[in-house]
Amino acid sequence: MFNLFSNKSIECPRCLGKGNVEYSDILRMKMELRWSTGKCAYCNGSGQVRDKDTKRVPFDNGYLNMDISQVERRRLLRGDQGALKRAQEWNNQIDLLIAQIQYLHRTEKLDVDSITTFFLLPRLENEVGEIERQELFDYVTRVINHKA
Repeated sequence: MFNLFSNKSIECPRCLGKGNVEYSDILRMKMELRWSTGKCAYCNGSGQVRDKDTKRVPFDNGYLNMDISQVERRRLLRGDQGALKRAQEWNNQIDLLIAQIQYLHRTEKLDVDSITTFFLLPRLENEVGEIERQELFDYVTRVINHKA
């Protein structure tokens, strides 16, 4: 009998059913500058996703990561127009950040430390912790060293 409300689960196409995204998964999806390893946000670590969710949101959607809330994750997977718009805006912002870093390095000949400082300039010195600065420094390094 045909079930109109089927919740058929399939192996997560992002983590390949492992529940965690590994560097090999990131390379396979060409998301080196958008994700890091860890719990899979697409299947929420279960290794399984509903087949209908894969038709609404591509598994390589960069916005669907562990930094968004569970509420936003559910909205996105349901196909909520607001969440889809936020996802597109996030992807555009990441593209712009990557382009800015590449421009500052290639055209303006700035080094990693100078680019990191440039992006942190709008914030007060005491607002930026060492961990945040190091994460940005590491990200700028990844962008500069990335082979497109």
